[in-house]
Amino acid sequence: MSRGSAEIDKRAAKLIQGLVDKYDETYGLGCMSCTVYDTAWLAMISKKSDDGEEWLFPECFQYVLDTQLPHGGWCSYATEIDGILNTIAALLAMKLHSKVTIKRSQGQLTDLTCRIERAIQYLQNALDDWDVASTLHVGFEILVPSLLDLLKAEGITLEFPGYGLLYALRKTKMSKFHPSILYSDVSTTLLHSLEALIGLIDFGRVAHHKVNGSMMASPSSTAAYLMHTTTWDNEAEDYLRHVISEGEGRGGAPGVAPDADDTSKAIKLLSMTGSSTSPKAMVDYFKANDHFRTYRSERNASFSANCNVLGCLLSADDPNMYTSQIEKATRFLCTSFWGADDRIIDKWNLSPQYTMMLFSQVMMQLLILWDRSILTSLDEKLVSSQIPMLLLQTLSRTLRLQNPGGSWGSPSSSEVTSYAILTLTKLLSLPLGDAIATVVEGCIDQGRNFLSRRVSGIDNHEYLWIEKVTYGSAALTEGYKLAALKATAPCHKFGDQVKAMFHFGPNFTDQTSTVFNSALLQNPQVWLVQSSRLESQLLAQHIEKGQSMDPCSTHMRDSRTLYPMAFLWVMASNNTKAFLSPKLLTTIISNSSLVHQIDSYLAHIDREDPSSKVIAIQKLLDSLFGDEDPAQEPRLNSNPASKPINGCNGSTATTAPQNSTLKRKADGNPDGVKEAGSSSPTSNKRHQSSHPSSNPAEHTDHIPYDSKVDSYNINGATHSVSTNGVLKPDILSTLRPFISTILSSPLIQNSDPHDHQRLQQSLKTYFTSHLTPSSNPPHLTQNTPNHAYIHLLSTMLTCLLPRSSSHSITETHLTSTFSNHLASYYSLKKSSPDHQEDLSMLIAYERKGIELALEGLDKCSCRKGVGMK
Repeated sequence: MSRGSAEIDKRAAKLIQGLVDKYDETYGLGCMSCTVYDTAWLAMISKKSDDGEEWLFPECFQYVLDTQLPHGGWCSYATEIDGILNTIAALLAMKLHSKVTIKRSQGQLTDLTCRIERAIQYLQNALDDWDVASTLHVGFEILVPSLLDLLKAEGITLEFPGYGLLYALRKTKMSKFHPSILYSDVSTTLLHSLEALIGLIDFGRVAHHKVNGSMMASPSSTAAYLMHTTTWDNEAEDYLRHVISEGEGRGGAPGVAPDADDTSKAIKLLSMTGSSTSPKAMVDYFKANDHFRTYRSERNASFSANCNVLGCLLSADDPNMYTSQIEKATRFLCTSFWGADDRIIDKWNLSPQYTMMLFSQVMMQLLILWDRSILTSLDEKLVSSQIPMLLLQTLSRTLRLQNPGGSWGSPSSSEVTSYAILTLTKLLSLPLGDAIATVVEGCIDQGRNFLSRRVSGIDNHEYLWIEKVTYGSAALTEGYKLAALKATAPCHKFGDQVKAMFHFGPNFTDQTSTVFNSALLQNPQVWLVQSSRLESQLLAQHIEKGQSMDPCSTHMRDSRTLYPMAFLWVMASNNTKAFLSPKLLTTIISNSSLVHQIDSYLAHIDREDPSSKVIAIQKLLDSLFGDEDPAQEPRLNSNPASKPINGCNGSTATTAPQNSTLKRKADGNPDGVKEAGSSSPTSNKRHQSSHPSSNPAEHTDHIPYDSKVDSYNINGATHSVSTNGVLKPDILSTLRPFISTILSSPLIQNSDPHDHQRLQQSLKTYFTSHLTPSSNPPHLTQNTPNHAYIHLLSTMLTCLLPRSSSHSITETHLTSTFSNHLASYYSLKKSSPDHQEDLSMLIAYERKGIELALEGLDKCSCRKGVGMK
């Protein structure tokens, strides 16, 4: 261990010495990778000489030619926008060079013409496939339109599906722009992208913004300035020559405007080295209403910048002085994570592991301070509920994303692996038990073994960092690798208050073990079961206490169903690597729990008074669909008046808000809908059994239920099954709010119209299945309540899951296929044990159908850039 530590120290010293040697007293230090985009801009600069006009950097144009790929475009380092911007700039450079025939042979000109034609074809295809809405890169919304306009001026016109959205984004970005902003002494981030303002400003009036010859340390922006300024600028030329000589494509950043990332890290570093500096100026300069800005005039908030600011504030001499700002940053981060499916998106780094690393570092730092009775005035719900739940999600996601060889990233990446190791090292001190800790330590060791096998050095680039195009930094990669190899877990033993957050409560019983009958949960790892149980318990408690950010989940859910349902969906999310957000899980768990309670309720009423159930359901179907086409949206008037419901520890809440309708268009209450009355007949029958679920094989073996109950908590109201043998509930008034709650969920209301319509049809099919018993064997029909119940759950799930912005016919078919196969699978599994051997082939067939449908949906999503894995 000591020899390994000594080797790490040597590598660290070598890295630092190399950076010191490259430091320039005038231009500072730069270690970003070369880009075709910036190089192409330098290739477009010409300068007058005694012999006439000459290209200033002919070697840059040669680099552009040498790096053109066989398909006609230029490299997409990590994202589609990389290839688009590289190709546009390179194409523009070739077009300008093709107009200057001096010192070029006819063969060279012919070759250049062919290159241009190939580049145009590639660029058109790339633009056609470009998802403009999901692009994060710096200034793309003004850069791409400007360059397309420059190409148009050269006779090259390109149109594509995202053209309108792109130019709308530019219009929004430039709506408050006026050239006078740049002519003043105010420094703005537009200086970083002056190439986007060609034809809009007088470049001769922005020279005062130069710092050591550069325009905000951007070679392309400086090149545009030098090309269009009224007087040749030798200082700018010297800066660009320095950039080329460095070989990394960038000089230092002496002219960059203040940003929250650099400021917060500098203050924290000073604090760590004993030179404490107050963060007050940073807070005042970068604060916004609910977060911190990376820089002024920022369009979208940065997750990583707020992590860095929070880390700086937590490292202050007295963090209590900044409690309100700490809570603001913490709440912003938790809210962002709460709604993030699959990955937390940041604007400066492409890897989700990077944001999880930063999140785990600052939240563990906050939790330790809170455990030490510092920052005790922070919102208790935030600290004791949301932060532990999100740290557990971070842990599960990180462990599940490790590759077989010990690495992380796709493809395997040394830098991303380092992020993951640093994440796990921070989380290792959580009081999660020996079983989970052993797995975490093992994954850390595997990751470090992978890093040790990788060739070290600072000449290897991994394209992860977001700027105009994606770039890499070999120095950063080496730095993160060394940190990961040497990192140790925090030496902090949490007290009872934090331990209680990660302790199984009384509502979490062994009933959840039956969850593993699911088609999607086969042979789960022990650590994943324990982690998912803790995560689902916190999520269930969050729902139960009305802390959820989903308004529809404020309805009290019966804990006998809520906790197992939470475990089912959390386990499925983690085991399948879907990584659903807490926001989405809240809706799925709440609605699934409610559907199960309604299903159990109907089954029991079917035994107590089937005629009353049939009458009530028929009235319900008439009121929802009536004489309308069943394919149309169902009719339903306002929800019943709010009424008290049972809450946790005797508290009360209310049902869904009044006037919450199912329709998406405001056409008022439809005619023909009667308010629920008390017309349901009652029965003098006594209980045949205390609860329909007393025999799991008969009704709901996939979710356990207490058989010793005589009431149901449905949609926030407690309904007694009977009193002295007399049936009490008004069935219709119970079912109608149930439907309203399901379909009025914000996530379902905002779902794809086709999915929304399928869900409504599934509701109708479900209730219809309770009207007439099928003449077919129960395991071979799709008209049974059980089949319809599972189909309703799976349809609701596909309605809620993240989908691509434009649905194809394939996606629509696969979604429907998934629901059908899942319902059939469970119907077959629930058949009599006597039939299981005969049905084994059919069960295997339905299971294979589920797998193929999910695989197909994942491929559709990945092609559109929204893959869930």
